[in-house]
Amino acid sequence: MSSKIIVCKEKHSTRYWDASTQEALHASSLAILKYRFENGVYYEPEYYGSAPGQLTYELELELAIVDDLPDCATKTAALEHIQKQMKDDDERYYRFMQSGVEWRAIKRAIETNDGALACRILQLRDDRECEYEGFEVEELENPSN
Repeated sequence: MSSKIIVCKEKHSTRYWDASTQEALHASSLAILKYRFENGVYYEPEYYGSAPGQLTYELELELAIVDDLPDCATKTAALEHIQKQMKDDDERYYRFMQSGVEWRAIKRAIETNDGALACRILQLRDDRECEYEGFEVEELENPSN
């Protein structure tokens, strides 16, 4: 059995977290998300400017549908789909951030101690290449295997 760690490449250092079990992965993810939240890495939607009238109809519809879904794998998958579409589209990214969907997901993960949700948020932000927010799960090499 291989052991895993989380590698977080941040602004001033690289940090390593336990991911040897699913429980450890989720606990570490929640601790990372809380640390970044408490240290001002995430901004409230207002930071990105006022959203009224700026969202495209398509994005507004997508976000409304996703926001109305109960917390489940479908909602996570839909949010992931929207975020992947925005990866190279700064305008769409800002409109998404203005909507507050990700902000509410971050707050919900912290308030409910949902490590699985925290893990998905961190993975999605890493996929979008958010500056100083590296998050990779790596396997440790074991010379005896």
